[in-house]
This record gives sequence, structure tokens and C-alpha cells, in this order.
Amino acid sequence: VLTFKLLCIKLFCTKQIKLTWNAISKANGYQVSLYNTKTKKYKVIANISKGKTSYTIKSFRNKKLSSATKYRVMVKAYVVQSKKKVTIKSEKIIASTAPEKVVLRKTTTVAGKRVRLRWNKVKGSNGYQIWVKSSPKGKYILEKKINGVNKISFTTKKLKNGKYFFKIRAYKTIKNVKVYGKYSKPKVIRIK
Repeated sequence: VLTFKLLCIKLFCTKQIKLTWNAISKANGYQVSLYNTKTKKYKVIANISKGKTSYTIKSFRNKKLSSATKYRVMVKAYVVQSKKKVTIKSEKIIASTAPEKVVLRKTTTVAGKRVRLRWNKVKGSNGYQIWVKSSPKGKYILEKKINGVNKISFTTKKLKNGKYFFKIRAYKTIKNVKVYGKYSKPKVIRIK
């Protein structure tokens, strides 16, 4: 069985799709294809030699991949018979590039020792995660998960006196798996 993984789940592949797959012992090589929505057919974009089991897709039809965009990918393992490539195994998946980096535009204190955050809308994303920590060497914890791309502000609950560090990232969901963009530059705010 030909199985492969998307490395972009753990890496920040804003305009790339990184693939790895298991080796097929009988294969003479592999083909990577992307689905062309205009022709409604898969188009071969790379021929991979037998010894390699990974490939990074960076462009399609002479254009760079778009961020936070779904792509239909197919990988075929083939053997050469009478100078022709004959498919012996193939697999299709839906992959996605990661969203763009969030820009955390403003952090302000509001009544009740709360903090209001505002950030830019990240096109193509499915939502955002807000992370916070209360010391420079502390560990960030998830403060809030926001579903939907259009909500671009959040107000925290009442906080204790001290310094707080906030950062945000956008995500794209593909079949219940989230692909994350890069974190925003952290913003620091003090509660008195």
C-alpha cells in the first residue's frame, strides 16, 4: 500500500506542500501530480527517482502555490515496461498550504483589568488561536480558540497584576487536521 504524510502539519509551509511516502520495493520511480480545476484532470508535476521518497511542491502551472489553499495531490508508484511507465500503486489526498502570519495590530487595557487584542484578517484561514504567558521564561498556554476568519478581536477575562505576553496564529482545517501559520510577533502589556 502506498501511504504518505504531509509534513506541513508540523512545519510552516505557507506556500509549499511537503510530502513523504513509504518506499515500494518493486517501483522504478514515483510521479507527483496536482489536480487542475480547469481541465478537471491530474497533471504530473514531478518524476521522482526510485531512491527518493519525498517531494516539496512549490508551484503549479508556473505560479507559486497560494497560502491557506487546498490542493488535490496524487502520488503514483510505477514500473517501466517496454519503455512505458505502468502504475502499480497510487494514492490521492487533499492537502493545504498554511495560512499567512498573523499581524497582532493592537493590545490595549480595558476596564476590569482586561486586555483587548486586535489583529489582521488572514484570508483563507478557518480561525485563530490566542496564546499567553505571564513571564519572559514562562510557557505559552492557549487562551482562546476562535472559529471563523472574520472575528479579529478578543477581550480577555480579568487578569492579575503583572506583565503578559500575547501571540496569535491562524489555522486551516483539512479533514479535522489543522495546518497552522506562523505566530505573530508577541506583544507585551502590563496590568496594574
